Amino acid sequence: MEAYRHVELLRFLLDETAEKIEHLQRIAIAHRTSQAEQPTVANRTAHYDLQAEQARWKKAYDGLSLARSAFEEIAMAEDERSRFTQRAGA
Repeated sequence: MEAYRHVELLRFLLDETAEKIEHLQRIAIAHRTSQAEQPTVANRTAHYDLQAEQARWKKAYDGLSLARSAFEEIAMAEDERSRFTQRAGA
């Protein structure tokens, strides 16, 4: 698979990951509201689990961002090499 295809795939995954993070943030806000109304151990546990899940998705997002940047650099280098090879052969 060519580097630009990796970049496209990583952009898709980043979008999906960002949507998941936003969804979890909305759920966390709803849990905080419900916890304020009825503080229970279950609500505190659910909130903690949400925070942990958000942290894992954020970690995935950060890793995907790094990978996308690397593949963008690879794609640019491949394009440069291709142009150089074409000029050298001409």
